[in-house]
Amino acid sequence: MSDIDLIKHYRIGVFRQIAVYLCREEGCWRGSQHKIEPSSVAKQKAICIGGGSGEHPSLVINEPINCVAIYLRHAGVSSNSINSFAKQRTTGYMVYCDGMTKNEWEDVFKDDYVTWKNDLTFDRWIAAGIGEFIFFMLPEQYPQIKSWRSNSKDMIPYFHLIDIPWDEYGGNGNDYFEIKKRVAEKIIQPASRN
Repeated sequence: MSDIDLIKHYRIGVFRQIAVYLCREEGCWRGSQHKIEPSSVAKQKAICIGGGSGEHPSLVINEPINCVAIYLRHAGVSSNSINSFAKQRTTGYMVYCDGMTKNEWEDVFKDDYVTWKNDLTFDRWIAAGIGEFIFFMLPEQYPQIKSWRSNSKDMIPYFHLIDIPWDEYGGNGNDYFEIKKRVAEKIIQPASRN
């Protein structure tokens, strides 16, 4: 059983063939180097890239709203609120779990990251990609995004780090999105199950 299966969660996407999850409750990763206590690793509404033990080692992002702010700042959108969230150090809310360090993650994804290396650190590249996905696909999960969206109507995605999975999830959670085919318009579009 993967660490993610110890808590309620949704699979929300895929990052370079690694499942991405939204935590529905707090939980601890067995493979982490943190103390075993209910909120030591993943907080409710955290985003996890990888499910840990039994899956790909996990990167837990406990303050996804900061990721949205990093994405918006990189895209040139600015406000006092956005700047306040964007300036938070990623080490304060990103936890590399289960035996894979930040340097190892960076080495595995260096070919994807190399284009952005002059603009963003590795952590901030991941954060901006997660933030872009949340901004466009999960704004209802984080109330602050609503006001940011009203000032950012012409935004377009450009990182494209997270894909919507097309296969059904067989884990101990559910898919957040289901793919619906609208035949009349010849469109395939993800729709929230919630």
